[in-house]
Formats: sequence, C-alpha cells, structure tokens
Amino acid sequence: SDPVRGAPAEWTQLDGICFRHIHVDHVAWLLKAQDISSAQPIDGFALTDVDGTCGRALSMANMRDVVLSRIHVTDYHGPFLTQYNVEGTGLPDPSSKVDPK
Repeated sequence: SDPVRGAPAEWTQLDGICFRHIHVDHVAWLLKAQDISSAQPIDGFALTDVDGTCGRALSMANMRDVVLSRIHVTDYHGPFLTQYNVEGTGLPDPSSKVDPK
C-alpha cells in the first residue's frame, strides 16, 4: 500500500473498530495491520468470535484498547500473533512483543 501523505494531525483517526462473528476460508491474512503509524495509533479495536483457515494469522502494530477473544483459526504459517506497541486484552505476555517488520 502507498504511504499516507501529509502531517499525522491531518490523517483520519481510526477508533472503535469491531469485527465479530466471522468465518474465513483460506484467506491470506486474518489481520495484517502492522503498518499503523505510531504517530496516529488505532484506539479501540476488537476481533472476536472468529473461526476458519488462513495462511497467516495476526500482525498488529500501534494499537490501543485491543480486544482479541474466541479466535479459532487453523492452517496458518508462522506465529499466531506478531505485535509491536499493542495494548489490550487477549494478547500474550507484554514481554513477548516483537516488531512485525
């Protein structure tokens, strides 16, 4: 994707995003959100009640107030979750944070 132009204060703020009751079949990524700018993090993101199959699972960066729950996917390669600067519930121990890039 192309980078967002202009100063971070001019960007659209994303917050309160919620995905629930989702079934996926053979998607490349369940969630690929590792390019979120630290200058404009997402505040409020929920992914709950998800099942199915995917090539890769979750990659997240610069997100606050995250809720991950009841996610049951199979067939993915690599770690279930890579994260950098992500806070919320349903995440592994904070000491396991890894820069996804």
